[in-house]
Amino acid sequence: MHPIIRKSLLLAGLASAATGAFAAGSADLKITGTIKPAACDVTLSGGAVLDFGDIPANTLKDTAFTNLGNKSVDVSVICGAPTKVALAATDGRSGSNVPGIGAFLFSNQSDASTYGVGEVDGKKIGAYVLYSDTAPVVDAAAGARLASDNGGTTWAASASASNAMTPTRWHGFGDAGSLVPGQYKTIRQTYKVQLGLNKKADLPPLTKDVPINGLATFTIKYL
Repeated sequence: MHPIIRKSLLLAGLASAATGAFAAGSADLKITGTIKPAACDVTLSGGAVLDFGDIPANTLKDTAFTNLGNKSVDVSVICGAPTKVALAATDGRSGSNVPGIGAFLFSNQSDASTYGVGEVDGKKIGAYVLYSDTAPVVDAAAGARLASDNGGTTWAASASASNAMTPTRWHGFGDAGSLVPGQYKTIRQTYKVQLGLNKKADLPPLTKDVPINGLATFTIKYL
């Protein structure tokens, strides 16, 4: 009986030693990293504020919208290296835009084109259209502004109605005459805000100051 027991123990020991040798015989080395696009910053002129000032209540119309005209802001994108980007804007006062003001301000615009300027006591104050009617400057040269309504999948020349940067439209930038976005270190585009106010009859009582409180956020989209 004893020789059989010793043989069994010896085989078990060899199997254990072999398993340990295989386990220590290899090790994985992972090679990782992320290629990042060149960082870009967006800045706005004028302290990022468009102030339409004090508007006397007696200048507003009782049963019609009031067009307050437009003010301009220069939007600049500066990148560490030539980079292909677009601009998008979101409405920080979404849901407060007054129906009908888009078409009132521009015959080729609709409610979907407008941004709100807040509410007071549940009353909507007005709406504005954010648009551009001048060519961008790309790396110190005149460029082309492009528009995409599908998140940058396709692009077209920004003209007429698509001059407006709606909350769902991106604006891209290319060389003059081009229909595809290009790569640039600097982009400068002037935008205008055309502001309309609600009918006096639909505003809160004008016995106290009523603030105009719009907020649009420009965001860089890397393409």
